[in-house]
Amino acid sequence: MVYDGSTLTIDGRPGPVTAARFHYWQWPDPSAWPTVLHKLHSDGYDAVAIDLDWGYHSARPGTYDFTGIRDLDTLFEDAAHERLYVAVDSGPYSGGGADAGGLPDWLLAHTAGDSALDARYARESRGWLQQVDAIVARHQLNNGNGTIVLDRIEAGLLDNAAALERAARLAGVDVPFGSLPVARTYAGFPWGWTTAPKAYVDARGIDTVPVTPAKAVRWRMQRDDDEIANGFEDQAWPPVMAARQFNPDADDDDDTAPAGYRAKGNRFFGVDDYGFHHGAVWYRGHFTASGNERTFTLSGTTGLDGAIGVWLNGAYLGNAVATSAGNVHATLPIASSMLRRGRDNVLAVLFENAGHDADPKRDSSDAPGRGMFASALDPPTPIAWHVLGNGEYNVDARRGPLADGGLAGEIAGWQDPSYSDASWPFARLPFQTAHPGVTWYRANVSVETTLPAGRILALQLDFAGNARYRAFVYCNGWLMAHIAAKSGDRRVVPLPANIVTNPGDNTLAVALWILSGNGRVNPSYATLSGER
Repeated sequence: MVYDGSTLTIDGRPGPVTAARFHYWQWPDPSAWPTVLHKLHSDGYDAVAIDLDWGYHSARPGTYDFTGIRDLDTLFEDAAHERLYVAVDSGPYSGGGADAGGLPDWLLAHTAGDSALDARYARESRGWLQQVDAIVARHQLNNGNGTIVLDRIEAGLLDNAAALERAARLAGVDVPFGSLPVARTYAGFPWGWTTAPKAYVDARGIDTVPVTPAKAVRWRMQRDDDEIANGFEDQAWPPVMAARQFNPDADDDDDTAPAGYRAKGNRFFGVDDYGFHHGAVWYRGHFTASGNERTFTLSGTTGLDGAIGVWLNGAYLGNAVATSAGNVHATLPIASSMLRRGRDNVLAVLFENAGHDADPKRDSSDAPGRGMFASALDPPTPIAWHVLGNGEYNVDARRGPLADGGLAGEIAGWQDPSYSDASWPFARLPFQTAHPGVTWYRANVSVETTLPAGRILALQLDFAGNARYRAFVYCNGWLMAHIAAKSGDRRVVPLPANIVTNPGDNTLAVALWILSGNGRVNPSYATLSGER
């Protein structure tokens, strides 16, 4: 087997190899892999290019999970069974398409600047490849048991690919190193916190007639924003510490940094430093009011299309949506009637961590670490902040670190079929609310007959009213969509066949966040073509 950078010669037969790019984390059930791989082979592909996602397998430093939906041995065996050659991108950096370019989000934490990040990245990436090299060696074509024909090691930040390749050789990897330039993307259904909020499926070309196999359902509802109340107990939450300079490697006179990053010793401590890497994060700030406070200002980095909502003593101050650079800024007026003069006052900020950039460098002008980096009352009044999200030590063992955000309902498992919502009141359709904040809706959907071949069930959400929305859509505990929407939008969320019980009972859950205005959302069911 020889690879010259453009042509792969196997057993003396040069080629090109026609490959499809297969993202195993987009088909989050191993029982789906053989079906999709078989379809690829039937469509004329003789190879698949597979990016290995470090962050998908490593919820926290030093831990690796290759079981269940992350079982690479099973994936490579399925590809061999279909007589598909495999080109592996082992990472540690796999580029676009995955949160943080495939890097684990905890790698973005506890790094004071570029030099510290480089050292940690080099150390931790060696540990990742030690795990992966052993798996690749077991399934390479050269040992007669597998079909892996190429291995690509992409160092990303550091120019140490040669050293990592030497280590792979010592671990038994004998196939050529290189990429497969003819690979074509074969899209799956994105799930979990892998991308910024979006539509997921264009509504055009989709059946909008309610699906007959889906029995009519009754939705239940429950508010999920207790954190806005003054009496909410947050003293067990981690305090926000001004303990890490944003980047000591940068020039202190750098005037390209966003406002607030470097002003008079200002320091950045992002939510990743607390292990809160995905989805919603709550901040609560306590201050003793003089009664003269008239504005509250905050700045932060949410990621593309991220958002914030702010309450003072339970009253809504307002919201803001991130710029195209992923930064958010708001200056919100305070009415004197909102303040509790001489007493404890509480600011509550619902902060949307909308996914991490592919380039993990933390410098003075672009910070993929997420969080609120500056806040102030005017006139100045000290604020003591606490923060809570869904952490590295509360990872869904089955679905992995990309599965849940930090809403209280997510932490409590409201999305899971095993949770009982019998005490929740029934909701009217369409979902209606005039109160900014988060409300959950849950329903049991009984699919009574098997859907026709090539069709899958989808949840259609029509957004009306005059509101701006975020919606987190779960099916049987899997986060299937993270949606940004406004009035007049239609979003269709595919529910893949290997996640839907078909026929049988299924649990749908929608956490609906109203950013502003009066919300009205109508859910219905549609079908669409299964494989894209």
